[in-house]
Amino acid sequence: MKTRREMLASMVAAVAATGLVRAATVLAAVPHAGNPVHTTEEDGMPNPDLTQFYTGYIAAINARQFDFVAGLIHDDVLMNGVPHKRADVLASLRGIAEAVPDYRWNVQDLFVVDDRIAARLQNTGTPARTFMGHAPTGARVDFMEFASYRIRDGRFAEMWFLMDGDTVGRQLRGGR
Repeated sequence: MKTRREMLASMVAAVAATGLVRAATVLAAVPHAGNPVHTTEEDGMPNPDLTQFYTGYIAAINARQFDFVAGLIHDDVLMNGVPHKRADVLASLRGIAEAVPDYRWNVQDLFVVDDRIAARLQNTGTPARTFMGHAPTGARVDFMEFASYRIRDGRFAEMWFLMDGDTVGRQLRGGR
């Protein structure tokens, strides 16, 4: 059986092959043999473990591997500053996948410093159910999300995100 680290490495390789993550981001996730890179606030170098952790997380949610994702989230997590349980986070992710079956999170920019991750994501899909308060119209959506995370003991402890609901509504009404 593969370890979580080996599974994440496999997912990073798969994501890199699809081109969903910039090559520089994926390269930062791969430590050089005998020369692992660690992030500190002083040097600002990428932390390959958290880069790999995050790109593996994105690959897993895009593949709807929510059982795997559950292992990446603490039992108690702050989501946008509000305490939630792991089950709440998973229900939110499943809800997005149910409302927009072809929903994809695509990493555009990824920054890792110490125990923090920040990402700019381009999200795409065609809502089949009400999504972000907007009724489905058959139109495809393509919008930005900004997310920030704090990792503790190898799991998400805080998850902050801001999604562009105005753009989603405009696109579903036929405007760009």
